[in-house]
Amino acid sequence: MPKATVEAYLEAHNHHDLDRTMSCFAENIQFEMGDVWKKAGKEEVRKLEEWDNTVNSLLTASDMQEIDDTVTCRLIESNDWYELAGIGEVAYQRCTVTVKEGKITRINTELTPESMMGVTEALKAFMPWAAKERPGVLAELMQKGELVYGAENAEKWLRMLQAWKERDKSP
Repeated sequence: MPKATVEAYLEAHNHHDLDRTMSCFAENIQFEMGDVWKKAGKEEVRKLEEWDNTVNSLLTASDMQEIDDTVTCRLIESNDWYELAGIGEVAYQRCTVTVKEGKITRINTELTPESMMGVTEALKAFMPWAAKERPGVLAELMQKGELVYGAENAEKWLRMLQAWKERDKSP
C-alpha cells in the first residue's frame, strides 16, 4: 500500500520524528528536486530531514493518487526558513513517490514556477547582505552553489536570516 507509506512519512515528517521519518525510506532512496538537486542514499536524505526538522517544515498533501507502486500528489510546504526569508510557503506542482516493499525508494518533486520565483527573489535580496556581513558563514553554508543541509547548518541559516530581517531595526 504505497499511499499508506507516503501518509506515514508525511505524519512522521510533520511531527519532526526523525527516526520514524527515516524508517519510511529504503537504503537506496533517491530524492530529487527537479533539476535543482539530487540526493542519494539514506545518509544524504537524513541531512535533508534534519534540516526540515530544524526549520520546522510542515507538508500538506492534496490530490493524492496511487497507481501501482507510485503515489502522486501536490504539496504545500511552510517552514521557519521560508517565513524569515519573506516567502511564507511554497507549492510543489508535482510530487512523485515510488514505494517498493513498504519503503520509499524515490521522491521527485518540483516547485511551481511562482514558488521558484519567490525563492529566487528572496535569495537575490538576502545573498548580497550575507556576502558582505557574514561571508565566512555563507561560504560554509553554500558550497558549489548548493545549500549544505543538516541540523547545524539549518540553525545557522535561521540565525543569519533573523539578523538580515532585523538589519533595518539597528540604530
